[in-house]
Amino acid sequence: MADNVTVYVPSGAVPAAPRFAVDVPADWVAGASAGAMVMFQIADRPAWSVVVSSLRVGADTTLRDVAVRTFARQRQQHPDAQIRVQRTGRFGTRLTYLREVALPAPSGDRPLAQFHAMFVVPAGSTEFGDVMSIAATCPDGELSQLGPAVVEMVSSLRLEER
Repeated sequence: MADNVTVYVPSGAVPAAPRFAVDVPADWVAGASAGAMVMFQIADRPAWSVVVSSLRVGADTTLRDVAVRTFARQRQQHPDAQIRVQRTGRFGTRLTYLREVALPAPSGDRPLAQFHAMFVVPAGSTEFGDVMSIAATCPDGELSQLGPAVVEMVSSLRLEER
């Protein structure tokens, strides 16, 4: 039997998820959430949330690949989900995919709307990168109120050294 070695994660061989700083309105409360890097609750709007997550992908994965795959996954959970608007734009030098999705109503509630921003971050490797995802969800019809703060948040996002 071979000797054991200790592997540290993150390390030079296994980089951490992207570290970042972001500016948000003062009434947004940051907290932990399963499957996310951070989840923001909005103090006076319990039906609103903004979730930031990351996903490690192959270096050859394009932003279009990410957009198609993430919506396919969303359609598995919500077969009636519909893309209302999608486009790619620049936030500084960062190419970002933006999408607005209409989601069916959870049992007995109003339908939901989601604003999703995604971009690829090189991970210092030629083999993989990380996709940063920011998803804002609120009752349908309220995205025009939440959306501008999320766009400002996406614009303010600064990647830190890993």
